[in-house]
Amino acid sequence: METEARDTDADRWGLLDLTAEQNGEARAGRPGVELVNRVLLHAIRRAASDVHLEWFRSGARLRWRIDGVLHVVPESPDRETARSAVGRIKALARLDVAEHRLPQDGRLRVRSGDGAGERSVDLRVAVLPGPFGENVALRLLNAERARALEDLGMAPEDRAGLLRCLERGEGMILLTGPSGSGKTTTLYAGLRALVTTELKAMTVEDPIEYEIPGVVQHQVTPQLGFADYARAFLRQDPDVVVIGEIRDAETVSLALRAAMTGHLVLSTLHTHDAVAAVRRLRDLGGFLEDVTDVLQVVVGQRLVRRVCAECGGPKEGSSCTACQGVGYAGRAGVFETILLDDGLRGLFRADDGGVRVRERLAHAGRTLADDAWAKVHAGVTTAEEIRRCVPGIGDPPPRGTDPVPAPGSLAGGGRV
Repeated sequence: METEARDTDADRWGLLDLTAEQNGEARAGRPGVELVNRVLLHAIRRAASDVHLEWFRSGARLRWRIDGVLHVVPESPDRETARSAVGRIKALARLDVAEHRLPQDGRLRVRSGDGAGERSVDLRVAVLPGPFGENVALRLLNAERARALEDLGMAPEDRAGLLRCLERGEGMILLTGPSGSGKTTTLYAGLRALVTTELKAMTVEDPIEYEIPGVVQHQVTPQLGFADYARAFLRQDPDVVVIGEIRDAETVSLALRAAMTGHLVLSTLHTHDAVAAVRRLRDLGGFLEDVTDVLQVVVGQRLVRRVCAECGGPKEGSSCTACQGVGYAGRAGVFETILLDDGLRGLFRADDGGVRVRERLAHAGRTLADDAWAKVHAGVTTAEEIRRCVPGIGDPPPRGTDPVPAPGSLAGGGRV
């Protein structure tokens, strides 16, 4: 489904207008309706990324995810109200309200507004029946959370290197990390920095999270997956091909082919770190020489919570209204960025497990852990937070010391 069709084909979208509900049009005496309205309105105001309604033997529980961490919603609905809320969500999302045995997926657009003006947030709705009730997961796809590259927290020299690779206009750029590490946000930021009227950019995503003006966006369907769209793209004369995720051998083959024939390919890959991307592509069927030839940059990343600017961080008994007493508000990326040159390509070919590349990253102070500790020292986040989010973080490096670049690493000051 292309983004151009999303607003014109309204029948495919449920719509909940909370601006009207706020103006007194909510129907009193319908607890399920009131619960959905209230929870979604507060979720949008608190910039939650997800809302979960979960069922247990003892009853239903509501939680929302804020800055990557789940919090229990203060009010616990009774069984009847929770069941009514599930039905309300299913109806709004154009799902079969009579189906209680099979999983269902849908989408919903919520309009809300206050003195600051109206806004729209798209929701991805997933319903999964369980032994005690239908569990509902709502993903809030808030276009206002789309970021520019300079807002992600990437070191200036790494951001400049990534921009050079984007401007080069060919080869492959990969964003790596586990689910929820911010890969898609970085992917969109890079694409937004690249798009001009002189380039044709096409994407295939699952789902389309943010609309980007000037970019032809497609969403995978049960009939057409990433590989099907990637194959079709090559007949559309694109300059830039964005594949939301590389998952299988066919998609690897098509992505490499596109990158080797003059296109710029951007994608994400689930790996533990940036170094593992080469081995992962090889395991999925890519030839090592082809992979290392086309790769321009690999970015590994995690997300950490930012220290609240109002209260200065977690404090026992804090009553800060900006962060609701948590001590954190917003998130920043933690990155390791590998800009490939002939020397690193040779290292990967000699050792596709990446042992020597990891040693070079560590010697140059360019690992995820190094960037995480740098953000602690800068007051962006806390040691407790990076230990929660960054695997194998270890001890902090001595303050006031600069890592020595590995000899012969990369042109341009030994950055890796």
